[in-house]
Amino acid sequence: MARSTSMRRSQRLSQRIDEVEKKPEKTLGTLQLAGIMFMIVCCGAYATEEIVSAGGPLLAIIIMVMLPIFWGFPAGLAFSELATSIPSNAGPVMWVNVVYPSWVTSGFIFSLIPSIATDNAVYPVLFTDYLEALLGEELAFWQQALVKAAIIVVATIINIVGVEIVGFAGIVFTVACISPFLGLVIFGDWIKAAPRWGDTLPKGSVDLPTLLSVATWNFSSVDEVGHLAEEVENPTRTLPRGLTLCMIASGLAYTLPIMVGVGTGGTDYAKEWEDGHFVTIAREVGKEPLEYMIGIGALICNFGLLTMLSCVTTRCMQMVGHIGFFPEFLNKIYRPLAPEPLPPTPLNALLINAVLTFGLSLKLNFDELIGFTMALYTVKLLLCYGSLVWLRFTKPDLLRPYKMPGNKWWSIAWMTFPILWSALNFGAAFFEGTSPEPVDHDDYDDYEEPGPLWLNPVLSGSVIILCIIFGIVYTLFYRKEGFPGAIVGKNTDDGYVEVFDPHVYRFGGEERKYLAIEE
Repeated sequence: MARSTSMRRSQRLSQRIDEVEKKPEKTLGTLQLAGIMFMIVCCGAYATEEIVSAGGPLLAIIIMVMLPIFWGFPAGLAFSELATSIPSNAGPVMWVNVVYPSWVTSGFIFSLIPSIATDNAVYPVLFTDYLEALLGEELAFWQQALVKAAIIVVATIINIVGVEIVGFAGIVFTVACISPFLGLVIFGDWIKAAPRWGDTLPKGSVDLPTLLSVATWNFSSVDEVGHLAEEVENPTRTLPRGLTLCMIASGLAYTLPIMVGVGTGGTDYAKEWEDGHFVTIAREVGKEPLEYMIGIGALICNFGLLTMLSCVTTRCMQMVGHIGFFPEFLNKIYRPLAPEPLPPTPLNALLINAVLTFGLSLKLNFDELIGFTMALYTVKLLLCYGSLVWLRFTKPDLLRPYKMPGNKWWSIAWMTFPILWSALNFGAAFFEGTSPEPVDHDDYDDYEEPGPLWLNPVLSGSVIILCIIFGIVYTLFYRKEGFPGAIVGKNTDDGYVEVFDPHVYRFGGEERKYLAIEE
């Protein structure tokens, strides 16, 4: 009976996969993909002030130049290979599913739910914070709630229209966010700034957890390209080109404003460089016009990031529903209120995403979200890096429309720095926002004492342990057959080749296709 029930569930899932695996139209070109990914990864130098505050100009400049080259670029190439060889809008979920045991997939999905919700909730919070800074007054709680609800509703409507509109919106948002910093870079005092590039904080006063976590967070989410892989035109060419443009633009957008910004004001970087400091720099460089441009750009930036992340994370939730993890109503596809040929939008998943984002944005602030988000994010990265290397060694015949340069041993070389950096950040994220600040805060008017050192380790560690336990229990008692999606071999006219098949179930490492039984 149990076997019959399991097979019937597998048959229903196979039928649903047949429906949703009708490939969406490939509407994203290089510039559209680069626009979406730039909005997700960067969107201007906002929120980089704490990097200077934590490490000083020298470390800030070094780390912001180094990360896109040694971490962002190879990671982007790795995710391009995974996204084209395992084409699914489920992205990292499917990359994990084809390699690891089913209980790892279950635990990974459980971790995605709080990870997606907390990451998306960052941007309504930052939008409200920057709005208060621009207005020069603190909003009441109900006013903050209305502002957050308004931008979430607008971002949801844009996503309902369809991903192509989101792509064009990404280009518009990018221009609007970068323009104010172009003014800062052009009119800033480079002569005064250059001698300060080598400045460091006093010995022993570098806040390493904040430096690593915030810097990495500013370059995070490049893996989200996997959720859009099926909607990219000519992925072999578009994915690496779009991601390369994204990394170059992100590195410049972060580093140049920091390099010119240190020439404004004093040299007490730990005190002066706090959130919103670029507004102060703009006021000194370009008076009120540039100040308002930076402030309004910050609002556009956070709204744009919310819109882009809603697009990609909603598709992740939708595809997880398609493999039978979430309730069935998440599988519904809503044809957008726009003419063909725009692709469909997963309305139910989008609305649930919006509700979770709104609820968390009301309860938590930026500092409370960042450490927790980064701890879960680095776990995801390490699992995905492992998938790439494992597939290179065990599936040499896998069809790879895009392949990172080099053989299987080169895959280890490409991934060495990203793996080490992610592991280092996993430890740093546990203590971000809790380590004591190394400077004297007597002059701070609004200084808040950091939380206890045990807070983030206990919170993040507990969630990770619970996800592992839930994954094991869920798989043992509910999904013994695992989840659809595996690598299978096929004989073709050109010889033997291995491909990703979304209908194949993995049973304890054995891969076989479920055969429907006529009733």
